[in-house]
Amino acid sequence: SLSIDDDLINRAHHVAWAGGVLELDQASLAAATAPTTPPPAGTLASVPMTANDLAGFLPEVLLAIDPSAILTLELEAGLPPVFEVRGAPDLAQLSLAELYLSVYADEGSGPKLLTTLALSLKVSVSFDWTPNGLIVASAQFAEVSVDVIAEPVVKIGFEKLRIALGLLVPPLVPKALN
Repeated sequence: SLSIDDDLINRAHHVAWAGGVLELDQASLAAATAPTTPPPAGTLASVPMTANDLAGFLPEVLLAIDPSAILTLELEAGLPPVFEVRGAPDLAQLSLAELYLSVYADEGSGPKLLTTLALSLKVSVSFDWTPNGLIVASAQFAEVSVDVIAEPVVKIGFEKLRIALGLLVPPLVPKALN
């Protein structure tokens, strides 16, 4: 039997948050996780994200910036994550509030802020003990909220943004947790 003390986990989350572990930018993350050999040509890891990639979800972006502008992301946690033991069927709930995602576009003259989103996520999780250790067996969103808090370059339609994030974010969470 495995028992989990949510106070211990929350203290660890607080220390990680206070130490800046939850503040990520795309360049630092890429440098920290860079493979010793370049990724194969044509793979997602070898191609930077451009404004044209984002235009599939938010076409109004192309009204303000060049389609070939390179996009970079920054993530900052305004509050530490909170872990709550719940019981069956999902063992726990992980809450992330005030998670700020900033998107920058660089058309060659340096990055400029495209938008900043405030995200709040609640994810129900269950765990499994395997020969490789403890893994997240399932993760499903219980709640997602999004607010546009900065849009200096282009006005983004909130409903389109909600739909885009609804398509993009859910498949990424289980992968990020494992």
